[in-house]
Amino acid sequence: MQKGLLQNDLAAQTQRYSFETNDNCMSAQALNTIGILIALIGVITLFRYGMPFKIKTGGVTYIITDAIDEDEKRLEARYAVYGYLALAAVIAGTAMQIASIWI
Repeated sequence: MQKGLLQNDLAAQTQRYSFETNDNCMSAQALNTIGILIALIGVITLFRYGMPFKIKTGGVTYIITDAIDEDEKRLEARYAVYGYLALAAVIAGTAMQIASIWI
């Protein structure tokens, strides 16, 4: 009889513990996985658009003319935005992976 009560009590504690840990909005594994995917997207984007810290040409074409290419200025601005977004994605993904340890 004592053994049956002990097993029932252990089963109740195990069930209560699993309910408490599964009550979180997001599990550590899900947070870690999402963090890895965001960091991966950030790294791939950085390879495509480069780091945002480069010397801006301001549209000067470096040809003998004094003309400023407006398309080049827009392209530089777009690459800078994508570079900063990619860098933010890498930082956010890494932060999510670190946070998943403490959940």
